[in-house]
Amino acid sequence: MSDHEYILPALVNIANFKEQVWKSYFVTHRDAFENLVTKAHNAAERKKEIEEAARKERTALQEVIDIFNDCFFVPCEIKVINFVSVILNEGKIPKLCFTFKQGNETQDVEKRCFA
Repeated sequence: MSDHEYILPALVNIANFKEQVWKSYFVTHRDAFENLVTKAHNAAERKKEIEEAARKERTALQEVIDIFNDCFFVPCEIKVINFVSVILNEGKIPKLCFTFKQGNETQDVEKRCFA
């Protein structure tokens, strides 16, 4: 510290000092930072595209659910809440939601499906 005494006043406010260090780093490495931001933006866009494609996927589970909902006269309907994450293998166990209907009222009840 004796060789860099000019830093001492900045250390009075550590949070501000950290902020200034980060800002100077971003200015010094502007190209790398902009590249990172661009890649993060592109990855987010690609993730949206993949999730949209997953939403359009038809699986055996979805076909079974559709058959159940179409064939049986029960006061409930079944749907998979985490369908996209199951398709993308982020959530391995489908979470089923039973929507019970009585008149104009509906009530959702979540259950885990153990396969």
